Amino acid sequence: MRGGIWLKGSLDVGLTIAVGFKAIAINILCELAGAQSTFRLKKTIMPDICCNTKSLTMKKVIHPLSAIIVSFYVLGCNQAPSKISDIDQNSILFVKNGIEGGLTEIKASGLAITNSNNQKVISFAKMLIDDHTKANDVLKKLESDKKISETDTISSAHKLMLDDLSKKTGAAFDKAYLQTMVADHEQVIKLFMTASKNTDPEIVKFATTTLPTLKLHLDSANAICIALK
Repeated sequence: MRGGIWLKGSLDVGLTIAVGFKAIAINILCELAGAQSTFRLKKTIMPDICCNTKSLTMKKVIHPLSAIIVSFYVLGCNQAPSKISDIDQNSILFVKNGIEGGLTEIKASGLAITNSNNQKVISFAKMLIDDHTKANDVLKKLESDKKISETDTISSAHKLMLDDLSKKTGAAFDKAYLQTMVADHEQVIKLFMTASKNTDPEIVKFATTTLPTLKLHLDSANAICIALK
C-alpha cells in the first residue's frame, strides 16, 4: 500500500514538472515567433560626389532555446491571444521603413526651405514635401488597415544626418542636402522595387504607382547637384 502511494506521488510530481516545463517552453517560443526583425538604415555622405549609397542592415532576433522546444511550436502559438498583423514581415518592414524614409525627407526638405538660398533647391524641396506627405498618408492607412504598430519615428542615423544639415546654410547646405536626397532615394527606390513584387495587392499597387515619382526625385536631385559644381 505504501509503495502504491509512493509511486502515485512520484508520478504526480513528475507530471507537474513536465507540465511546468512545457508551459515555460511554449511562452519562450511564442516570444520568439512574435519577435520582429529590426531594420536600420546607415548612410554615408561622400563629400565630392552627388551619387552615393547607404548600407542596409537587418538584425535577426534568435532565442537560444528555440532548437530545444521546437516540438511545442504549433500548440504554443495556437494559444496566442491575437495576431500582431494581417501581413507578413517583409510587408511590415516595407510600410514601416517607407514611412520612416518619408518622414526623414520631409524634415530635411523643410530645412532646405529655410537654410538654402538656391531657388532650384527650394522648389525641389517643396516638391518632395508634397509628394512624400501624400505617400506617407497612404502608408499610414496601410499601417492602420493591416494592424501594424503605429509608432513611427525617424531613425537615430537619420536624426544625426538632420542635425548635421541643420547646422549648414547656403552652398554648403545645398550640396549636403542634395547628396543626402540622392543617397536616400537610391535606397528607397530599391525598397519600392522589392515591394512591387509583394504578395499583398495593395502594397504592390502603391509601390508600382509611386516608383515613377521616386525616380523623378532621384533624377532631379542628381541634376541640381551636378549643376552646383
